Amino acid sequence: SNSLEPEEQLSLMEKFRPVAILGTTSYVFRVTEELVQRGVDLTQFGVHTIALGAEAWPESVREYLEEKWGATVVDQYGLTEATFAVAAECREQDGLHVNEIDLYVEIVDPETGERVAPGEEGEIVFTTLSRRAMPLVRYRTGDVAAMIPGECGCGSPTVRITRIRGRTDDMFTLGTGENMYPSFFDEALLGIPGVVDYQIVLSGENMRDSILVRVEASSPSEDLRREIREAVLGVRSIRHDFEVSKAISSVEVEFVGSGEISQASGEEIKRRRVVDLRGRYPT
Repeated sequence: SNSLEPEEQLSLMEKFRPVAILGTTSYVFRVTEELVQRGVDLTQFGVHTIALGAEAWPESVREYLEEKWGATVVDQYGLTEATFAVAAECREQDGLHVNEIDLYVEIVDPETGERVAPGEEGEIVFTTLSRRAMPLVRYRTGDVAAMIPGECGCGSPTVRITRIRGRTDDMFTLGTGENMYPSFFDEALLGIPGVVDYQIVLSGENMRDSILVRVEASSPSEDLRREIREAVLGVRSIRHDFEVSKAISSVEVEFVGSGEISQASGEEIKRRRVVDLRGRYPT
């Protein structure tokens, strides 16, 4: 449950000894980081599979969780409108197999609705095949991925899609106008040791952007602050827009208390990584 604190989860795991964990990415990552900091050996529980969902995440998260738990980490993708089960990774970890028994999935250009070529990113749309009540035809998900050509090493002939890059409505522009997704920051920050959770807050004045990185860290320090700031500057064109074009006026890092970012999200299951206060785009 995403509502339990790490010590409560630890107590339940000691009692029930689960062999698999299913949860949102940010929550599983936060619980893992906090338990590791307390010196808990997570391999003792014998968990063999961790299935993550609801949020995009970089490969560095998979590597970290697999190392700490001694388990295989797989991605899964679903929506309430599709009764959750749209696609899931197998142990090959080479794309998500689509549930073709119940759904016909396409990747389309979000502007035109036309199919894009295999390997090209676009919006996922699906048509229900077996549902009698409330069937859906070419239902737009808002999620961005690509079709993977060829057959998976596991031998399954089902269609595969890449892991979700982000959402069409999550895309935002920054600095001189480069298109950005929250997942770009996941790739930069979640692989840094000590970073438990983070949130990007964008503001602006006089047509210049400011970036504030709110970070929940296991052991805050000035060295970690500098490392985080450098990682953000390395995302796409941010360094150029900060140092050369001056379209970005500041990049600051603020450490926050344990659980503060998740508490700010309230009951939302999907964490909003980027909060845009500039008034240009919906938050």
